[in-house]
Amino acid sequence: MTEPSAPSVIVTGRDQLRRLRRDLAARLSQGPLEGGDLALAAGLAAALALVEAEAPPADPGSRAIVVDDGEKLVLTICGSDGPQAAAELSALHALTLAADLVTAAWRRVGEIEALR
Repeated sequence: MTEPSAPSVIVTGRDQLRRLRRDLAARLSQGPLEGGDLALAAGLAAALALVEAEAPPADPGSRAIVVDDGEKLVLTICGSDGPQAAAELSALHALTLAADLVTAAWRRVGEIEALR
């Protein structure tokens, strides 16, 4: 049996991690927290961050735009040829995403300083 190439492992792993995260979020929305739920959520977030760091680079023109019309928050991903995807976020998901972005950015502050 031959081993799959690295890119297919990354895609398969990413999809599986996303499914696990989605299943956990659905379970948490249905009932009370159980022991280890938060640790599992944190572990999934860390594993996804690791896999995403090894993913092929995004379109250099890619950017994220947040629209808040007072009723809903929408995150839109745009590439050089226009909008690519959009997702409505709850306030909790928006805060979680913001925290993840800040954490990731702080890890790269040294890289930014080196460019100056």
